[in-house]
Amino acid sequence: MNGKSPQVARCLAGALAFLLMGIATLSAGTFESFNGKFHITYPDTWDRIDYRSVDFYLTRSNPNPELLDYEAVFAPISDQKFFDGPYLLLTIDTIGELIGPTKDSALVSIARGFGNKIDSTFSGDLFANLQADAPRYDPTTRLLVAQTDIHEGRILTKRNLLVVRLYEHGLANFYFYAPDSLWNSSLPTFAQIARSFTPGSPQAGPTRESVKIADIESGEKSSSRPKAVWLIPPGFVVILIAIIVALRKRKERARQSGQDS
Repeated sequence: MNGKSPQVARCLAGALAFLLMGIATLSAGTFESFNGKFHITYPDTWDRIDYRSVDFYLTRSNPNPELLDYEAVFAPISDQKFFDGPYLLLTIDTIGELIGPTKDSALVSIARGFGNKIDSTFSGDLFANLQADAPRYDPTTRLLVAQTDIHEGRILTKRNLLVVRLYEHGLANFYFYAPDSLWNSSLPTFAQIARSFTPGSPQAGPTRESVKIADIESGEKSSSRPKAVWLIPPGFVVILIAIIVALRKRKERARQSGQDS
């Protein structure tokens, strides 16, 4: 009996480990974009922020909130305001698949917004050793990444990681933010979320899709009030809007031409 005890203990330990792995897998959050027809996953230490809290923050902090038609916002579970720590603002542009010359033109236009050419010849990890305003594009994963440093005066306060995923329905845009002091520790999570992008609906099964209501009060006056900082680099917003408008006009002309013929 005693000889079998170590084997039984190992079996129990293995079963427990498998069970815990299953619990960890199920507790990770899944967000499905019905507009964009894709889904992403995020760590079980993160939550989705409710629209009311996000809209209130954008109204106070963004010069042109009407330019932002965001899909969802995510942040680590915390008692602090979501914009004081790392967070993700997700947007989509359902303009159809960018292929051939249209894709090349879009990538060139995006690169101009950062004042640099896109590096598509790098090797190794797409998210490793990033430099400010030096965009990269991986043709295999169809991911574009670009880091931007955000200053208040001469002080570097935040960093932004823009990740654009090209896919059959258009562009999925991930705008990750973190204070400079938390940037290095946040980057692996940012990369994990961006890489989780999957076209279509998630497989049937238990998922954790909750919405966190942030602690934001309209009458609050404190030093933690968000500064007027652009959530998205202005140059990129203008260029992206121009690309979308041009593509939609081209589709409209093609549709009218087909009707006339």
